[in-house]
Amino acid sequence: MSGRFAPEDIGDDVLVTIHIEPRAIRLLQGVPVAEGVLQQVKTSVQNIAVTVPSVVSVHHIQAHSAPDSIAVHFHCLFSADTPVRVAHEATVQLEQRLRAGDPAIDRIVIHVEPVMSSP
Repeated sequence: MSGRFAPEDIGDDVLVTIHIEPRAIRLLQGVPVAEGVLQQVKTSVQNIAVTVPSVVSVHHIQAHSAPDSIAVHFHCLFSADTPVRVAHEATVQLEQRLRAGDPAIDRIVIHVEPVMSSP
């Protein structure tokens, strides 16, 4: 794959921006959460995801704890023809609902992925 995208790949109304973001020092010191906490986070993510119509599924759910917060990372799958705007709006809903359900969650990183059909 080259480093360039053609408009027909992503749409001509989309601007692709890539950035590198350093982890906050408190998250660098974080450790994986206890198994029970991880299961609660996974259940929350999955239960919320099924309420967002454009979300196909979620996977690879991880959580790390810092001294006073939790960071959550997961992959969110969408149909390959889902517009970027719709996927973005869905991830905003997921973030808002996760934070509302657990104030200890400080950082949420959602990796948007298309569902790829089998050849």
